[in-house]
Amino acid sequence: MKNRQRLGKTTVAIVVSTLAFSNCAWGLPQGGTVVTGNGSYTSSGNQMDITGTGNVSVKWDSFNVAAGETVNFKNMNAILNYVTGRQGSEIFGALNGQGVHVFLINPNGILFGKTAQVNVGSLTASTKSLSDVDAALQNFKNSAGISDFGIAGTAELVNMGKLEADTLRFEGSRIVLDTDNIKLGGDDFDGSNAVINGDFANGNVVLGYTAHDANGYAGKDKNFDINGGAQSVKGYMWVTNAEQLQDINTNLSGNYALKNDIDASSINSFIPISADSTFKGTFDGLENEIKNVTVNGGNGSYKGLFGQTASGSVIRNLTLSNCNISGYQAVGAVVGQNNGLIENVAVSGIVSGTSKYTGGIVGINAGIIKNAEVDITVNNTSGGYSGGITGYNYKGLGEIDGIVGKIKVINSTGGYTGGIVGYNAGSVKNVDAEIDLTGGGVGIGGIAGQNTSTGTIDGILLKGKIDAGNNSAVGGIAGANTGIINSVHNYASVSGNSTVGGIVGQNNGNISDGINDGSIKGNELVGGICGQNKVNGYVYNIENRGFVGGAREVGGAIGENNGTVSKALNKGSVFVTDGVSVGSSYYIGGVLGYNDAEGSNYVSELKNEGTVKGYSYVGGVIGCNASGQIIVDAINNGNISGLDSVGGILGYYYCDDDMLLENTNNSGTITGRTAVGGIVGMGGGVSMSGPPSAGIGCVSVSRAENSGAVSGSGNSVGGIIGVGTSSKSIDNVLNTGTVQGRDQVGGIIGNSVEGIVENALNLGQVIATDGNAQYCGGIVGWGPGAIVSDKAVYATTDKDGNTYDISKYNDKGVGKAYADIFPAPPLPPDPPELPEDEHDITKLPEFEDNYHSSSSAVTSELHTPVIINPSGENTNIGVGTIEIHNSDDSLNASGSGSSFSTGFENILDGAGQEEQADSNSRSSDTGDVQGSQMDNLAGGNDTDLSMSSDSDTEDQDE
Repeated sequence: MKNRQRLGKTTVAIVVSTLAFSNCAWGLPQGGTVVTGNGSYTSSGNQMDITGTGNVSVKWDSFNVAAGETVNFKNMNAILNYVTGRQGSEIFGALNGQGVHVFLINPNGILFGKTAQVNVGSLTASTKSLSDVDAALQNFKNSAGISDFGIAGTAELVNMGKLEADTLRFEGSRIVLDTDNIKLGGDDFDGSNAVINGDFANGNVVLGYTAHDANGYAGKDKNFDINGGAQSVKGYMWVTNAEQLQDINTNLSGNYALKNDIDASSINSFIPISADSTFKGTFDGLENEIKNVTVNGGNGSYKGLFGQTASGSVIRNLTLSNCNISGYQAVGAVVGQNNGLIENVAVSGIVSGTSKYTGGIVGINAGIIKNAEVDITVNNTSGGYSGGITGYNYKGLGEIDGIVGKIKVINSTGGYTGGIVGYNAGSVKNVDAEIDLTGGGVGIGGIAGQNTSTGTIDGILLKGKIDAGNNSAVGGIAGANTGIINSVHNYASVSGNSTVGGIVGQNNGNISDGINDGSIKGNELVGGICGQNKVNGYVYNIENRGFVGGAREVGGAIGENNGTVSKALNKGSVFVTDGVSVGSSYYIGGVLGYNDAEGSNYVSELKNEGTVKGYSYVGGVIGCNASGQIIVDAINNGNISGLDSVGGILGYYYCDDDMLLENTNNSGTITGRTAVGGIVGMGGGVSMSGPPSAGIGCVSVSRAENSGAVSGSGNSVGGIIGVGTSSKSIDNVLNTGTVQGRDQVGGIIGNSVEGIVENALNLGQVIATDGNAQYCGGIVGWGPGAIVSDKAVYATTDKDGNTYDISKYNDKGVGKAYADIFPAPPLPPDPPELPEDEHDITKLPEFEDNYHSSSSAVTSELHTPVIINPSGENTNIGVGTIEIHNSDDSLNASGSGSSFSTGFENILDGAGQEEQADSNSRSSDTGDVQGSQMDNLAGGNDTDLSMSSDSDTEDQDE
């Protein structure tokens, strides 16, 4: 872990050493040559004045300032002084230059002595060598500094004097600051005794110093800045072995630096630093490693390398490897309870807790954890609140930012188990981790077991597996969510009992921009994104690509929805898991398994491209809808199969309130047994064992198109709706797919108890597979209560051209019907609530071509559908015949049987043609109708088959 790629900043220790300098400076700078810019220098006694304009660079043979000597930089913006000789620079005197940026570079070393005084705008001192001095100096001419000092040298830069500048920048392999006063940007800092050789405690700790660059980063060459008061200059104490590490307990307010790697195996049971109090100082690991730390906490709390840290404390740049930390509660590898800053740490090992609040880095976090790399196993035997990083992340205080690595979390009992945090009320962001999570209890998630109303999760990439066994509220990102989850991508497989989701198990908050690629399995309330979206849940712009399997309320995106869902796409397969019986499986949907959006909630822009397989109430988009809300813009392109109530968009609808399906399209193949439709399988309450019974609410379908093949091995199969027991209206719908069923098969509706069909066009073939089928129609197969509001009912003939009595298939007579040779009136304008768009089938050329204009005279042969009895016989066709033909623009008819004369008298006015006013709606069928006892428009109709007209009409009943 030590040689890991760093996520954050690097630091440099500043230590005391003996350098190859003389005891005093040799005098003022010597042998100067102005390389770039307009500059000059003069010397007089103990003073040198260097004057120039803009940026000036000077090469020196040597650059020293003895005690009592002064070098003044005047009028310029910046000056770069580069020493080409072989002697180090010694500054014991004064460097003055108000507002001037001074650069001093000497690869041989630089020392600021005890008597040194520096008062400039900013100071940069470096012992690095410039690979091309002339080029670097020339580049300095037009810039205020040098971006690259080249490769680090081996000399040392030492300060022991008084420094005053807005910015101090030191670059070198080893640097020392030892001064009574350091002034940065007007702020004074106490630097006394920053470096001493005395003892502390029992002689185990030696003072040192560390500093960090202004932006929080230091490169591999170990350079750093201290800018304008951004960092306090403090003394740091060296920690060189395990005993010194343990002795930090004697001074919990100090600042410590890890000088080298430490093997702590010599201490059998390490006593956590600040176990009984709080650590208030700074611990800088300097990217060094502490390994083999063992803490046997027993029944104690606040266990880790540190027990508790205070607000303002800092732990950084540390590798903690092969640790074994155990305790009762508030147990973490680095800190039991953190209230400060932990950054740039790498942790590996095992953390175990026997109660609650167990985490891979900290048990309880009320501070900041930033940039951590982990390879950790977390065990919690009871109590819950377990996480790969922290068990509990506090509201308003806890922040976790930048996590990579591998995490294994095992929680035997209790709840709230997370790959990163068990219970999150704070912030978690920027995580790229592989999770192996086994949870007990409720609330198990790849990132958080519970994400509360104040919790935020953002910028997540998760891999691995999450196995909750028989537990509930299980999610790839969060087990339960009432907060905000944004920009997350889950690849982990997720399994549990109920409320299982690829992103969230149970959601009552906000989810946006989420993708799931993992395999999701459960028993009930299972979804690729959410197992359950509750009434306050808002889900937006989400996509599922993984397999989703379960028994009940299973959806490609959401298992059960009570909230708002918008822009949801499913590309994964949705299926019933093995071993589930037929009677135990229902509500299976490509996007939503069960929808009951309440109040002002809504669902819109739902699309399914995956395969969906189920038993009962199976839909390409929604398995079952129990909401009276409007569902708009639903598309299914996947193949859908089931047994009963199977639809391309909606499998089943049942609600007290009316419902509207608007702008829906199905192109997938729909296969089932009974109540199978290209758009809706069944609408309303029904009795599957007998004739449909009237439902409670009414379903309306507007602007719907089906182009997929629809087939059922049983009855009630329709191109748009299989069974419409309480359909309010079917308006502006188009079917071009083949529709096939045993009986009660219709190009638009297979079985309609009640409702109005208008502006309906069927261009698909309608087939009844049973030789004894009773009802098959181009628009409605069987419609005892349906009203087909239209201007065209085509003459019914068999395959040999024989015509049959239309009224035979209407027990109460045909109220007002027109043969296909009857000139139709001009098309009416669309109603205002249905704007013209691509969903308006009355504007399609096929509709116009098959519905004759009033100016054209046509023959009955043009649009004569074919009825084919599978057995080759036309049985029970009944009494009376109809012959309808066109001659000299007049309508003639003949027939026999009372049924004929009664049912037809309202069509004709004598032998002439009855004039009709324009109608607002019409239906048309041009597809083949095959079967026994079939009618082109309505195979069977118990009530009036009426045509709307502006003129007065009378419906004739038998």
